[in-house]
Amino acid sequence: MSGRLLLTPWRDWIERVSTMLTANIPTFRKPVRATWSIEDGLVALLCIALASLFVEFQFHIGGKIRLFDIIGFPAALAYIVYSVFARRLRFSFNLLIIAAFFALLAFGALKLGTQTFVREGLQGVEMVVFAWAVSLAAPRFNWNAVKLYFFLYAIGMIAYVVIWHISHGYLTGWKELEASKTMFNFGLPIIFGYMIFAKRQATILEYAGIALLGVILIFSGERKAQIAYLICVGLAIYGGYLNVLVAATGGAVMAVALSAAIIANPYLIRQFTSLTEGNGVKNMTLAQLVMNEEGNSPSDLQREFVNRLSVPLVKQHPLFGVGTDGFLPYLSDAWGPYLPGYMRLGIHGEFQRTLVENGFVGLFIYCIPWLRSLLWLLLNRRSLSRRTAVAYLMAMIVVFISNYYEGGGQRAFVAFIIIALLPEFFGRSIKRVKFSDAMRRLTAPRPRLAPAGLNAQRP
Repeated sequence: MSGRLLLTPWRDWIERVSTMLTANIPTFRKPVRATWSIEDGLVALLCIALASLFVEFQFHIGGKIRLFDIIGFPAALAYIVYSVFARRLRFSFNLLIIAAFFALLAFGALKLGTQTFVREGLQGVEMVVFAWAVSLAAPRFNWNAVKLYFFLYAIGMIAYVVIWHISHGYLTGWKELEASKTMFNFGLPIIFGYMIFAKRQATILEYAGIALLGVILIFSGERKAQIAYLICVGLAIYGGYLNVLVAATGGAVMAVALSAAIIANPYLIRQFTSLTEGNGVKNMTLAQLVMNEEGNSPSDLQREFVNRLSVPLVKQHPLFGVGTDGFLPYLSDAWGPYLPGYMRLGIHGEFQRTLVENGFVGLFIYCIPWLRSLLWLLLNRRSLSRRTAVAYLMAMIVVFISNYYEGGGQRAFVAFIIIALLPEFFGRSIKRVKFSDAMRRLTAPRPRLAPAGLNAQRP
């Protein structure tokens, strides 16, 4: 029997599963063509580059080179060249802000020397080129396929992280895979966003899947993801996908069922206590934070230690900060060999890192795309369906939480780019936001209501 005949049953099965999973999803583009073009291949490579951010693979050739560098930059550059020949090249104000931010990071690195400037400059060029290519390719995406593939990828990566840790003896605290574990955070808007478009209301199977995801996040110890999970559940209720009574009942049952496991596990009880009540690290001296004689969470100690050091640095360098990547050298010079390893991880929080290393000027530029994307949603909320607005909010809130508590690296930068391009992703068929529209709507007086029993219209 030929190989083509052997593959036919599998193709039929995959097609049936895909049809079932994508039922009732709004169509944003014409059906996929039977044959692929060069553009389709480049768009697929851009999506693969995004997925590679969560893969534990990198080369060490004079520095770290990740799969994103190998796949993303060449594919983005090729797509820009393709857009030149297709006469679809454009550059928006939003991309100008993105470019300004990465240019500021590069010039801020000059304080640490030419080598740091070159490294940050190359990374900045890579990020701007990728953002440009994604903004050009956004109208060409087959969004049904993109949502399905990233939904399956997110579930697969979460399952991989759980299985890897359990097989290596970790029953809780699944944080050993640095890149892959971040899917606990970034996977939430992908999973919830897909489901609220796939079905009008959740079935028993979907409720069970959402509950299982909650259990996984509790045992993972990822407190950021636990907060984001609760917010996503609340937004899914607001969007009409989840029933509030069913969700509340299920949450109560989960809390009772898991309470014994949390109390019996020192790691989980420590994480849960620090999340809900705090653990007194704010009252410790710097020396007590470093010594950790009371057995507190190393993550909490490190964050509080960095917060204490950040305040005087911001006061000393308010406008442009200590320089890109300048905090760790300062930490090494100030404390030398006295710090344990977990205290040398840099600043946990992209907003805080930008403020300390690039000053208020850098933080202002960094916040512009966030504010623009939020303003776009407020202005266009009437043109969007409730579930579309919910999906938009999920992406913004979850990425904000992740970047607020995590800092640095390609994932944080790409997440920042995705937030900046949300209006391009969601606004293909509605009017783009304009500053004049924003000011006119915000300053326009509200219409006065007619007294009861009277007609508000003039004869």
